[in-house]
Amino acid sequence: MDNSQAGSRILKAGMYLVPVLFLLFAFNVYNDVKNYKRSRGWPIAKGVITRSWNDCSRNSKGGCRIYVEYVYDKYHARTEINDNSFFGVGWAGANALSQKYPEGLPVTVRYNPDEPRRSRLDGPEPKDWRMGVFFLAVAGCAGCLLIVDGCSAAKNE
Repeated sequence: MDNSQAGSRILKAGMYLVPVLFLLFAFNVYNDVKNYKRSRGWPIAKGVITRSWNDCSRNSKGGCRIYVEYVYDKYHARTEINDNSFFGVGWAGANALSQKYPEGLPVTVRYNPDEPRRSRLDGPEPKDWRMGVFFLAVAGCAGCLLIVDGCSAAKNE
């Protein structure tokens, strides 16, 4: 098999793989947005932060996660907080963000009336889905280019 045949096979595999990944990612973004919008109609309860922390090492430049635990009514919950940036925060940003949620801080919680254990902290709409739409658009464009390129290569054979 020469290099052009190997390249052609890789291109054909990409023609199928990229659109499938695109659809999986689109479904995930759609589901996140739908769940957030549904939760806006959930009842509100008063809660209290019991703990917040991050999973960073001191020299981390990005990708840190910030966790917040809270209680409301008789339920305990945990959520992940982010700063809505593309690549997450580093150690300093994670520390600053987790300090916004000190132990004992009163919070407003939205909970699912059908499953009261499912909840989220009330606040502004997360921008995670906007990042998802951006990457979704990039993946869609890449998929379309692969399909067009594959069709023109198939026509030339």
